[in-house]
Amino acid sequence: MHKILSLDGGGSWALIQARVLQDLYGDIHGHELLQKFDMVIANSGGALVLAALCDNKKLSETVALFMDEQIRKTVFTRLSFWEKISHRRNWLTFLRWISRIGPKYSTDRKLEGLRNLMPAIAEKYITELPAYVGNKNLHIIIVAFDYYTERVKFFRSQINSRTEFATIDKEIKMLDAVHSSSTAPVNYFDRPAAIRFKNNGKENNYNSFFWDGGVSGFNNPVLAGLIEYITNNPLYKPDDAAILSIGTGTKERPAIINPADKDFNIIASFITSIGRFKAFDDIQKMATSILSDPPDSASFIAYSILNPALDNNKAYSKFVRINPVLRPEKPNGDHYEVPAAFEPDDSIAFFKLMQMDIDAVVQDEVDHISLLCDKFINPLNPAITVPNQIIRMEAAAKRLIGYPTYAAAKKAWEEWM
Repeated sequence: MHKILSLDGGGSWALIQARVLQDLYGDIHGHELLQKFDMVIANSGGALVLAALCDNKKLSETVALFMDEQIRKTVFTRLSFWEKISHRRNWLTFLRWISRIGPKYSTDRKLEGLRNLMPAIAEKYITELPAYVGNKNLHIIIVAFDYYTERVKFFRSQINSRTEFATIDKEIKMLDAVHSSSTAPVNYFDRPAAIRFKNNGKENNYNSFFWDGGVSGFNNPVLAGLIEYITNNPLYKPDDAAILSIGTGTKERPAIINPADKDFNIIASFITSIGRFKAFDDIQKMATSILSDPPDSASFIAYSILNPALDNNKAYSKFVRINPVLRPEKPNGDHYEVPAAFEPDDSIAFFKLMQMDIDAVVQDEVDHISLLCDKFINPLNPAITVPNQIIRMEAAAKRLIGYPTYAAAKKAWEEWM
């Protein structure tokens, strides 16, 4: 069985992935976990989790990386006032002053922070990682977006992959790949990641530039991982693949029909703007949405490749999607309420989670994400939990593909493994 681990992007919300892996496998070291898989594909925040695993941190230590505010600030390092006004693109600073659009963090200091946090792999090339983690057959893939060619870029540990068409620019340092994949544009970092490849044993004397892999439409990279497996295994059979796809949380907001609707006020608490379509609001919305392409589409297409009948045959389609869903509920069918999994004292946390961006830095924000993990992974009442993202639901046919709770998804994965 070919086991694939897929890790979504999502900034600080990747704490969810570290918590899920710790719950599934216990507090083991990163290399031990990577020895259990044949492929790991990751984007952005997921690439940060993968880097910690390659650095052989225990899963509790990986969780701690996301929980520690000082550590987070070494990755999300705010631009100083003087950096903003002296920036080569300081018109973006002006934009940020008059709107909510523009960079907040230093790209260069992020790479420096990553090297300090992951010293064991700071100088290792991605091609060296499989042997280093003790799994020479492991295929590592990290997703980024090439600034100049405006195309997706896959950094691979197996440079002879059948899907790799480039003749040059194949060998890259692991942390440079992670840095490229996690440099979100427009509203986050001030410039693309500048990195250098090695060709024929020599490092290029010029820089290549990359943005976050989410820009290329692979925030959830599971489909790319499955295609990588299929193309490199021409005799594959669908039941040969087992996929564990872990997200970083998704939010489902009610649709607005009419401001006169009796639920209008409660709905207003779940969204960022209502009934006003202004240029800056629209620009900001689109600038951030490119990093959160609908993860259910990637999961559904990948599942369809494995099981075109869409019959949810668990013995045939070994696909587990784990991703907490935040959404208001209508328990009585007449008005929206905070979900039952959130006690009255936690209602403010729910509202903040619904509004929170991917760059959660201050401790209060990350504490809310941690609370979400508690209610998703280890709820006080197993009957009342944060739901898991399913792959497809057809209400009329009463057919469900996927697992509605974390407990059900965990059970399925453990049974296969």
